[in-house]
Amino acid sequence: ADAYAILGDIAYDTQELAHAKTAWDRAKQLNPSMTSIDERLNKLNSEQAVEKQFDRAGDVHFDLRYQDGISYSSAYDLRKVLDQARRDVGRDFGYWPRHQIVVLVYSEEDFKQVRQGPDWIAALYDGKIRIPFPRNPAALESLNSTLVHEYTHAIIHDITHNQCPVWLNEGLAEFEEAKTRKPDLQHLQAAVSNNRLIPLASLDSAFKSRDANVAALAYQQSYSLVAYLDQTYRFFRIRRILDKLPEGTSIEVALQEELRLTPSQLEQRWQRWLPTFARGSYASR
Repeated sequence: ADAYAILGDIAYDTQELAHAKTAWDRAKQLNPSMTSIDERLNKLNSEQAVEKQFDRAGDVHFDLRYQDGISYSSAYDLRKVLDQARRDVGRDFGYWPRHQIVVLVYSEEDFKQVRQGPDWIAALYDGKIRIPFPRNPAALESLNSTLVHEYTHAIIHDITHNQCPVWLNEGLAEFEEAKTRKPDLQHLQAAVSNNRLIPLASLDSAFKSRDANVAALAYQQSYSLVAYLDQTYRFFRIRRILDKLPEGTSIEVALQEELRLTPSQLEQRWQRWLPTFARGSYASR
């Protein structure tokens, strides 16, 4: 049963959904007590209903699949954005995945069906990049930035073996996205003015909020924390922190070893620096 469960995981990760279902069904048949298989099958069934008719426009780096109704030319344009992100983000992190990354492009309606989480989620990376294709052509530029954001998550997932704190993960994705469009700092500016910043210790949990305003502030704070680390210590030091995480090192120990900072000291220094940043006086390199 364990072997079939693993085979199902491999097939699912490479978007071979029919093979994944066959393997997981067999695992469940051999060991009915594997409740984790039930969760995986429920998720797969929901996705398969939408994704089984997807067309493909992949290359050696990306297995891009898109829903009927989205033109091949649009899919090809998205693939070009991904290829550029691979070059640009890869240069910052010094990392280029050697495996294909699955990218799934849905209609806005079907993305809501497969999305799991609060309504404010505009795209996601859960081992695969999942994005909705906007009906409004004016939103396409925003979609390109979103792809850069989600691709950054894919890189961080690989580097840290999915051991990166949410605030650092999202902050880095926002940092890379900010190089493609001017970031919105309205929630951060208001929080600084009203002394209502989210404490660093509570920042990860804020991303689970169903309140879109709380989530927006969490994203903007996390971005500003990464911008502070980049400006003060340089990006290569952030990269070295990431390298420590898959070894089982906590973020607290990684900060101490690399920057000689406790989380409390980081928070205090960041808060002293923050008002200038919130006024828009900082530009990412």
